[in-house]
Amino acid sequence: KNKKAGNSFFFTDEKQIKKNNLKTLELKYSKSADFSTKHEYFSNELEVRIHDEPKNNSRVSLGIDIGSTSTKLVVLDAGTRDVLIDIYGRTKGNPIDATKKLFGELKQITGNRNIKIISVATTGSGRKLVGKIIGADLIINEITAHFKGASFFTPFIETIFEIGGQDSKYIRGHNGNVVDCNMNFVCAAGTGSFIEEQAQRLGFDVR
Repeated sequence: KNKKAGNSFFFTDEKQIKKNNLKTLELKYSKSADFSTKHEYFSNELEVRIHDEPKNNSRVSLGIDIGSTSTKLVVLDAGTRDVLIDIYGRTKGNPIDATKKLFGELKQITGNRNIKIISVATTGSGRKLVGKIIGADLIINEITAHFKGASFFTPFIETIFEIGGQDSKYIRGHNGNVVDCNMNFVCAAGTGSFIEEQAQRLGFDVR
């Protein structure tokens, strides 16, 4: 069978697909990253996930995302780029205190181990403020950060939709680079904070 829409035909019959040398559409899911952890817990209003605790004399890189509603810190093995630790907390309108809280928790986790931080990068709406205070090696916008992070796991990725606390983003890439993007600046209905608030009203915890 075929269906006509305007000047276009959509073939649903296998004979028509073969006759017209069309490719059958297939739904394929992207390969998901492994987000499993050794253990995770709440501490001082922070969500802490330990993937692999850094050993003594480890060399690590830090990434800090200072968003409008939440602030996140990730510790990477500088050699393998494997995630060792990630910590999530609320910004609460104070990005500096939120970042201090993350560093305080990281200190509790690492204890007296000698951990060498060789590089630090910041992103998010508070990237410039916090980046300047802590002396970050790299300060980048979240659009670039999202695309580079996604393309690390899926090199051929082209489209990303990101639901942030105060805006939503559409990102299009090609050959490993961002070529176009668009943001929703006005309507709150498409943002993460709105979705979370409505879920709470319905009795769901989406954290």
